[in-house]
Amino acid sequence: YGGEEFVIFMPNTTQHDALKLAEKIRIALKTPIYTEDDKPLSLTASIGLCEISGQESDLDICLNNADKALYVAKKHGKDQTKVYSEEM
Repeated sequence: YGGEEFVIFMPNTTQHDALKLAEKIRIALKTPIYTEDDKPLSLTASIGLCEISGQESDLDICLNNADKALYVAKKHGKDQTKVYSEEM
């Protein structure tokens, strides 16, 4: 989507299932996948989620809200998943 960010669309997926998948991806990235100079290398990920509902079906609004959730995740220590809420 830009720089170090990307978007995954999950049609016909509940927010609960999207959160489970996001966490599975985040945890998998932390698992060292190869070594360089005998040092394990792993990644961390901050993830922001937004659900498109019937009342709010505008993709641009959802992407903006997911971005807000992403920055909350980064602000609160990184390497976590946050779901957008009105309070953000």
